[in-house]
Amino acid sequence: MKDQLISNLDVLAAHGVCVSALPKGDALTHFAEAFYGANIEKQCIAQAKLFLKQPSHLSLHYKSNHQSNYIHQYFINDMNQHAQRLGWRKNSKPQRGTLIMLGVGAGYQLPWLLKQIRYTDVILVEPEPRHLALLCQHIDLAQNSTLCDKRGGSFSLVTCESFDAFYAMLQNRLVEVGPHLVADISLYRHYSSPVFDDIFERFRQWRNSLASMWGFLEDELIGLAHTQQNSASYDISSHQNRFANYADVPVAVIGSGPSLDKDIALLKRQRDKVLLVSCGTALSVLLSHDIVPDFQVEMERSPQVFYLKEEQLTDPRLHSTVLLTLNTVYPKLLNTYRHCIVFPKAHDLGATLLSEHRERGPALAHCNPTVTNMAVAALARLGFNNLLLLGCDYGYLDPKRHHSQDSTYYDPSCAIADGNYGSEIRVKGNFTKHVFTSRIFNESRLVQERLLSSKTALRVLNCSDGAFVKGSVPTQFSDVTLCEVDKNQLMNEVRRYAKTQDVDTLETGHYVTQAIVQLETLRLRVANRTHPEAILVDMARMIRTLETDPDFVFSRYLLAGSMKYLTTSIASHINHIAVASKADYTAVMKEKLLHTLGHTIDRLQTLTQPNNH
Repeated sequence: MKDQLISNLDVLAAHGVCVSALPKGDALTHFAEAFYGANIEKQCIAQAKLFLKQPSHLSLHYKSNHQSNYIHQYFINDMNQHAQRLGWRKNSKPQRGTLIMLGVGAGYQLPWLLKQIRYTDVILVEPEPRHLALLCQHIDLAQNSTLCDKRGGSFSLVTCESFDAFYAMLQNRLVEVGPHLVADISLYRHYSSPVFDDIFERFRQWRNSLASMWGFLEDELIGLAHTQQNSASYDISSHQNRFANYADVPVAVIGSGPSLDKDIALLKRQRDKVLLVSCGTALSVLLSHDIVPDFQVEMERSPQVFYLKEEQLTDPRLHSTVLLTLNTVYPKLLNTYRHCIVFPKAHDLGATLLSEHRERGPALAHCNPTVTNMAVAALARLGFNNLLLLGCDYGYLDPKRHHSQDSTYYDPSCAIADGNYGSEIRVKGNFTKHVFTSRIFNESRLVQERLLSSKTALRVLNCSDGAFVKGSVPTQFSDVTLCEVDKNQLMNEVRRYAKTQDVDTLETGHYVTQAIVQLETLRLRVANRTHPEAILVDMARMIRTLETDPDFVFSRYLLAGSMKYLTTSIASHINHIAVASKADYTAVMKEKLLHTLGHTIDRLQTLTQPNNH
């Protein structure tokens, strides 16, 4: 027993715990009696049995999409079909996965759960020194850690004391261990605390955030090609504080959320007292009410999206409207506007290559996943600090009313009218107790909150009847006092600036060699593996190199996102396939994965040819 205690203290110390601060003796005995009473082991296991009857568990699965031509999607389609033939079911009991335990206490529930389900990765969250001391006295941590290692997984113990610290820890674990951690997560709460309860209630939100905005190869290549064309005609730079002299001028950031309908009439009456910034599809709503925005914000790189909205984007009434956009957008969109301000997008291959050529100032961060994110980020960058959010709902009271009734989302002839908006996530409302939201809308809200927390000069009034945005002030638009603004002088200055372009030429071709070498190395490793867990480790190692080594920044933008989708797809399959079927799955998966890697290499090699972008 003494040797086990010493071993446990060594494990805690290795995970950053100050073991000298742990209580012992009578103080620990009294705490154990007060917390558990009698028969500690029996109580821990009884709780674990209750957990398995109704577990808090989320599984991640990528749907097949046979209309997509993305390389990673071909793999997902083929392997979904094969996994289903082998008995894979999305909601079946997982054969393996990640166990996150909020509060450990004496810890008897851990080895018991590891016997019931073959959890491979375990994360123990315990900030309380008294519980850590109890843990050391009752179970063998080294033994449980070794079991995770034998299963091809990982074991960690952390002392997070806030939600933000917990989320940052998980982000780091995904880099260190691999994105497969999010494929299946069981969240076990041993006892309640304000932090643990917050983590538990926001389970679906943080799981979705961890698996969001990964990007993929084809998207980066499209953006790169667009950056090459756009940089030859437009000044792609930071535009830092260019209009700081107008910092206090009120600026309405207008999204196409359902609450825009309640404010549109007042907005029309007040339009001369505030700058109007239309975000994406909000344009069709404004034009239908004969409101011409001062700025239009667009960030979609897909040609299809441009042609979908071409009628609104080329409306003659927009003759003097200034376009705010990113280096990655479809070039024809830029050509439709006489006045354009183009920002380099943060974490983008094309923008990174441009910065290698000449100094452009900081790229624009916090501009994804929705166009309202880009709008607020761009306006703050330009120096406008007095913002009003209208129709920036990031949620909805009724999933059937997810956008303004005057938007193209309710036009049956429009492709985007088919979107599905669920109610599985519920968040605090801006003017109501709560609203429902989708994964993308919720991530958009969280990104907005991160931006506001980093820009202390920003004053943001949230007039939208949707989700509460931390850092903004809930304010009914009818309660906002607006004064006369000389919009003509301001916008004339903006338009003069937007026509001043310091153009450049982006040459590419040499940067893909590094990515090809990475893929060739991975392909050789995969060819020699016989177990899917070993393949996941190889893929995680490659992703970790891409994300942590600054020498691989170009390869990271090209490959990391697609690799994460492949890795998580494999994990979501083997977690729900019977052990007897694993060899069959692995044989087909290896063949398809090697083909996918080869196809990706061939795609990249075409970019190394002269004059081929």
